[in-house]
Amino acid sequence: MNRLKTLMLPFDVLGPGNRYWLDAFRVDAAIHEFLPLAPLAGVPFPEARAALWRDARQTREKIREGITASKFPLSSPQKQALDEILLPDTLMVATGQQPGALGGPLYTFSKILTAVVLADRLREEWEIPVVPVLWDGGDDHDLPEIDQLIWNSLEKGNEAFHFGIAEKPGRPAWSVDLETEQLEALKGFLEGVQPQGDYGRNLIELVSSIWRESTTWCDFYDRFWLRVFENCPLLVIRPWERAFRELAVPILETEILLPDQSRLDIEATSELLALAGYKPLIHKSPGTCPFFFIHEGQRLPVREVGGDLVVEGVLQKSPDRFLQDYQAQPESLSPNATLRPVVQDAILPTGATVLGPSEIAYHAQLDRLYRRHGIPRAPIVPRLSMTIASHAQIHRMEETGLAWGDLQRDDQELMKRAAAATDDLSLAQARLLESQVQEARSGMIEHLQNDRKHLVDPVDSQFGRIEKTIQQIQDLIARDIARRDSIRLARIQNLKNTLYPDGDLQERIFSLAYFMGKFGQSWVESLIAESRTWDGKNHIVYIPGEVND
Repeated sequence: MNRLKTLMLPFDVLGPGNRYWLDAFRVDAAIHEFLPLAPLAGVPFPEARAALWRDARQTREKIREGITASKFPLSSPQKQALDEILLPDTLMVATGQQPGALGGPLYTFSKILTAVVLADRLREEWEIPVVPVLWDGGDDHDLPEIDQLIWNSLEKGNEAFHFGIAEKPGRPAWSVDLETEQLEALKGFLEGVQPQGDYGRNLIELVSSIWRESTTWCDFYDRFWLRVFENCPLLVIRPWERAFRELAVPILETEILLPDQSRLDIEATSELLALAGYKPLIHKSPGTCPFFFIHEGQRLPVREVGGDLVVEGVLQKSPDRFLQDYQAQPESLSPNATLRPVVQDAILPTGATVLGPSEIAYHAQLDRLYRRHGIPRAPIVPRLSMTIASHAQIHRMEETGLAWGDLQRDDQELMKRAAAATDDLSLAQARLLESQVQEARSGMIEHLQNDRKHLVDPVDSQFGRIEKTIQQIQDLIARDIARRDSIRLARIQNLKNTLYPDGDLQERIFSLAYFMGKFGQSWVESLIAESRTWDGKNHIVYIPGEVND
């Protein structure tokens, strides 16, 4: 039987739905005045950025030094990409993400996949080397956000596993060490929620193998994605490596001497965004500096107070003195979320940047910040958005009469719609029969009252028995309908738990690792190959498995 491999759904049916995201695909939308947005198919050549990097051999060598500092084993395509960085025309397609548990939510995979696919296309279109890179967001210290892993089990629904790193608040993710006890607890969790079989065992073996090779939380994250994309020229940027901290110095120097200017830049652009009908996402209070101070393993906020730069409980210095100390120790600062994109485009030869919905929203506020630092912006491409579904789930949706947009609706509303769409003919016939018998009973009793009164009671009694039998038939049918409704409700809830879990897009809840445990690992390579034909303008439902079986 021929089976579908992919479905393409409009974003108003399923997928990210904020206005920034939807308007990114509308060429006449006002958001394009704030961002150099481009579709996956049709990214213009960034001449201004290419010109900056043609004579930047020393910086390119520094980038290569920063990448090799991690000492990760690279595949042949990845080694070639590392060498290509030194070529004067080489550009990068960059994407970044916090280092989530076991690689993070599925959208992390989608972002990297988009960068890989786009780099491959641009290499052919621009006729220059184009390398996809993942910027590891391990500087982030919001550990509770990345500590959770969600898994769906048939018996208990969606279950959460926590590694315990949230108990180390304030520490950047790159400094969090892995522990053997965490791996053993994780294996126990996976064995409990995974169906017994090769897919689950193979996943546990993969996770255990990478875990043993890794020392820190970010080591696992980076090694995992390099392994998933081992047949692609993907490289990982770890911005806390000394080479990258040194490359970022010119940007941070400027911000230290003008610590409140980035906030003012963002505010000015935010006002224009609001006038254009968009709700700005970034709001910074006066005195908030766009960088953090690393002290005794903690990533601490810096504020401007009375002309000094202050890290509460740690230091208070003039900007000049703060700058001198920073120049002597570049590893002491890391940019915040608003300055990080500027640093990224300052220290990497980015030819395009892949972003998700929220990132597009806050990047829209950064134009003045880029211009103040004299950094041309790279084209911005929305990432691919996807749901992973099985053939059985597709069949079950058809069986229950669910459309993809229905996944966002209330269970009871879906049950009413399903019942209306499949109104039971048997129950309707039983009710019609009851009505006909009642009408016949009334007519016959009236007739008997005239000339056979002695038959009224026995005949009425017999009609009562007939009506009771019909009511029993109706009860039998109604109980069967209720049983089917309970099954239908359970099926609807199961579909929602797996395809729209916790009332959110699947790609925001489950990890690629979850689907590896469910469908195996070989399908991922097939998805990567097939994605090269996608244009990114729709939400993709990908169905692992054989096309013909």
